[in-house]
Amino acid sequence: MDEMRTSGADADRFTDNALAVLAEANRAAEWLGHEWVGTEHIVLALTERDVDVVTAAFERTGVDRRKVNDAIRGIVASGRAEQPAALKRPFTSRTKTSLDFAAETARTMGQPLIAPEHLLLGVLRERMNIGAQVLGDHGLTVETATQAIEQVRNMGGSL
Repeated sequence: MDEMRTSGADADRFTDNALAVLAEANRAAEWLGHEWVGTEHIVLALTERDVDVVTAAFERTGVDRRKVNDAIRGIVASGRAEQPAALKRPFTSRTKTSLDFAAETARTMGQPLIAPEHLLLGVLRERMNIGAQVLGDHGLTVETATQAIEQVRNMGGSL
């Protein structure tokens, strides 16, 4: 994934599902006309895709993915309408920090690779970003998300 290389992220540290989420985040940025991939794009991707543990954690905590998605779309402004299709969107500094937190969280949870749930927790841990603020406005915190993810994982990955 080219945007992973240009942003300094190492693709072999991610599960296939996490890479798919990041690719979807890039598509969300493209659709919105943004030249970067921010945490808001990652949250959009996590709310638009069924990503096993994350989807189950949203359901377990009562977070309505559609409302989160709508809230983000209502906050972020569209960028330039015309951009080259091959534009490689770099990650914002807050996204890079979130990815670092995701890697740390994966290690702490004893996971060898960063999965979508670690991306969610990384965004929440960074706190000072649009994605975390919208998730917080809908009742999701690092603590509630971590607890829900652990419960879902202990139940075999779904509700």
